[in-house]
Amino acid sequence: MKNLKKLLSALLILSLFVSCATGLTRGSTVASESEKQQALKTKTPNDPNKTVVYFYRDSEGEANGYTLNIWLNDKLIGKVRGHQFTKIELPPGEYLIQVAWRDIPARKNPMYTKYPNSEFSKWVNKMERKFKVPSTKKPMLYTISSRRDDYHSIRPRYGSKVIDKILAKVNYTIPLKDSLSEPLINKRDKRIWNRYSQKDTVQGYATFIKLNKNSPYIDEAKRRKKELYDMEMSDYKIAKKTNSLESYSNYLKTNPMAHNRDTVFKKMTKRMKSINSYRKYSILHPHITNYYPDKIRIEMEIMNLGPDEMRVGDILKYSKAGLGTGTLASKIRATNAAYKDFSIKEITYLKKKGLKEKLIEAMIDSTAEYNKQMKQTLANKEMMAEIQKLIQKSSESVKRRSISSTSRNSRSTKSSMPVQCVKLKAALEACRQAGGFLASACKMTARSSFKCDMKF
Repeated sequence: MKNLKKLLSALLILSLFVSCATGLTRGSTVASESEKQQALKTKTPNDPNKTVVYFYRDSEGEANGYTLNIWLNDKLIGKVRGHQFTKIELPPGEYLIQVAWRDIPARKNPMYTKYPNSEFSKWVNKMERKFKVPSTKKPMLYTISSRRDDYHSIRPRYGSKVIDKILAKVNYTIPLKDSLSEPLINKRDKRIWNRYSQKDTVQGYATFIKLNKNSPYIDEAKRRKKELYDMEMSDYKIAKKTNSLESYSNYLKTNPMAHNRDTVFKKMTKRMKSINSYRKYSILHPHITNYYPDKIRIEMEIMNLGPDEMRVGDILKYSKAGLGTGTLASKIRATNAAYKDFSIKEITYLKKKGLKEKLIEAMIDSTAEYNKQMKQTLANKEMMAEIQKLIQKSSESVKRRSISSTSRNSRSTKSSMPVQCVKLKAALEACRQAGGFLASACKMTARSSFKCDMKF
């Protein structure tokens, strides 16, 4: 058995040398002296968002004649023999560097998966490493060596001053790729990016940039943040020139998640002179009530409770117009809508406004019935499955309309809502078609399914 293991190891090592010979026949393309000097001179990348990285294989004696292939993220970028270097432009982020004699990464060699504990597999593990290209934009030098225990080890070295000194007397090989478009992206980076890019707001990208400085998506985040900011400021200048409630309101309709939304809300509040203005814009922009005077804010919050055409303010208006209290109370209970379990202070306030006690009681009863039915609905698996189908169908409809990252990069994006809000709005529209209490339960589920602080 021991002899068999020795024989197997010998065969594996032999296969290594066979692969070396295969690499040698392909060779590397050595550049002229003038091309080499140009490669050393141009340490500034063509793309300002990338970094020039040099890969140097030092002298290895008898192994110098064998060609070593270099992969980044499973893409063959160059071939070097001993005492040779190549270069490439890379965007900031994390990369997987692999070196091997054959024209496939060593990890993809069938022997690696078949004999994971063999000497060959141990050698493969030393042939690859993850490394990061920082966003400093300074040129970098990585030295690749095979001196350590006759195995290949990859030793990263940093700094721009040493580049000319180390590479002055070695040959330059033409890279197979001048640059890579993106770094190695792991699932965590992608998940975080998706969370922020779906919001697609200036504030969201600013937070992403602050918390994820080494993310492979950092440049895209900066680009998109600037693009959104410029579009919003262009619209804001137009609104500011007119300097009216209507112009600021139109600005927020076009840019519902604008970076300066709080500033615009304050400007609008200062220009409101009547209760009708407060009421009108609280319906159009629900979050503006946070900037209303306390007395007005409380009134707006209470008066806007309830479903369309049966809000508290509507009920008060109908009552003052002479509609019977009994009729109104029946209509309120029939809605099964959520108003509020009013506090004593709020009940006193409503009575001072002229609302009859029976109507207040009807709204409290309607709210209690709503909460009861909502619990039953959430516990009903069949009904919840139907609700999920409605929401899923609406999301697919949004997807078919190509609400994607590519469309977000166009000028038309400025009039679009964040993707999560687009999906929420579509889901709420689908819920309304369900009718009855199912529609209410559907809306509640939809609001919890999509991260959007807009109110529809």
